[in-house]
Amino acid sequence: MTEKNRNFVIDRARIVTPTGVIEGESLLVEDGYIAGIGTVSPSRNFKRIDALGLYALPGLIDLHSDALEHMIEPRPRAVFSFPLSIIEFDKLICSCGITTMYHCVAFVDNDARNRELRKSDQASIVIREINSLAASLRARNRVHGRYDIVSYSSIDIVKRLVQERQIHYLSLMDHTPGQGQFSDVIAYKELNRVSYGVNDRFLEQMICDRASRKIELEDSAVEELLSLCKSRHISLASHDDDSPEKVSWAQQKGVTVSEFPVSKEAVEAANRAGIAVGFGAPNILRGSSWSNNISAREMLSLGYGDILFSDYVPHALLHAVFMINELGLRSLPAAVNMATLNPARSVGIHARTGSIEYGKEADLVLVDTRGEVPQIVKTFVAGKEVFSTCRN
Repeated sequence: MTEKNRNFVIDRARIVTPTGVIEGESLLVEDGYIAGIGTVSPSRNFKRIDALGLYALPGLIDLHSDALEHMIEPRPRAVFSFPLSIIEFDKLICSCGITTMYHCVAFVDNDARNRELRKSDQASIVIREINSLAASLRARNRVHGRYDIVSYSSIDIVKRLVQERQIHYLSLMDHTPGQGQFSDVIAYKELNRVSYGVNDRFLEQMICDRASRKIELEDSAVEELLSLCKSRHISLASHDDDSPEKVSWAQQKGVTVSEFPVSKEAVEAANRAGIAVGFGAPNILRGSSWSNNISAREMLSLGYGDILFSDYVPHALLHAVFMINELGLRSLPAAVNMATLNPARSVGIHARTGSIEYGKEADLVLVDTRGEVPQIVKTFVAGKEVFSTCRN
């Protein structure tokens, strides 16, 4: 993304700003930056794009996506090359209107499926590949490191990656069954037995092992990692908060985003603490949580919720934005902010991107909502067209 002179005018668009919709006006992009909104007069003979009937949105910002993991290993033990998967996935997210992606790369010593990609050596390679390829990719590709708090063998590697600025956002998670996302141990066993063929003996041993580690766990085990993150201005998140006590613990650690809280009490506690609450776009679209936890729609109806994540379905982010508006849960600008400006603020990139405002980089999406479902027409990153349909 080093090309200069990215100059064009988008005419007759429905421009969504952080506070409203400007109907039928123009958007001037000069050298990859937003140089005018409304009635514009370019100083040179710029290319013009007729966006009659289309919405112009800021490019979507996704802080939590596990989908790259599934791109690399779409079936158990069917592993594709990391560079191939990253490059192809980059094209996919541009077609979904995502201009800034924080790829989740997890560090988990032991989980039910014993996934190789979540072990330290493989996770480190994936992270380094993402960063190595980033300059040549279409979207802004960054790394969301997910650290399982009982994965002792991983912590030194994660620290090193943070020191080397290979990780740009860090979340703390605990997937031990019996709390968090999987509070029902019986249901957890059934899911893994039926869906992934994991036998009960292995699951019981894994649960016992994780529980014993948690008993031994002291806050000092992660304190140095968190201090490193803070010194490098890396935002911190908690994951699957299920109680006010967990939210309080996260707040003490400097967490500013609560990802996928699983109880209303945790949502309320995060809201009181000034911690941004993030929900999964699939939860919005399906109307319920995949793991039978709280409904994101219900929480939004109560006034809670700041950020949307695609979670495991990249295209869900755009459609969740429009569904939130259609259901009357938020105005369109407020719904768009949940997938653009609010996540940008949470990771400190809002001065550069996340909204259609003068002086920001032209990360833009043109969307046609006149069909059965919203469709991306064009995607721009810093004024460079990175995706387009056949429509001129």
